[in-house]
Amino acid sequence: MDPCHGVRPCDRGGDFTIDEMVRRPPHPISGMCISRCFWQAAVTNSCFEPNAIVRIHAPINLRTGRLHRLAADILVSETKSPGVRQYLKTSGAGFQLKFTQLTGRDLIKLGAPQCH
Repeated sequence: MDPCHGVRPCDRGGDFTIDEMVRRPPHPISGMCISRCFWQAAVTNSCFEPNAIVRIHAPINLRTGRLHRLAADILVSETKSPGVRQYLKTSGAGFQLKFTQLTGRDLIKLGAPQCH
């Protein structure tokens, strides 16, 4: 099964360190953006195409498979858009292991930059 559901381009996330993320330059988000892709975009103030599909889940402790609370707290606090940061807190999307799916349009409405 295709985790990107045929949506391309597709960034399926992967391992990262927060230090690596915050040092990267912003980049446009289009197509499917899963987990690490979203967090990197959020902490670098990357822009979103309205039709992008974003799937968010909280950071996971690789040793235990459980929520990595410290990493989640840091990533949420480093999210540049105040509206997106507030959404991650109030909805719980920044702290849940299950996926929350949003579109670029949703994130733009929350205050994330739109690509031009």
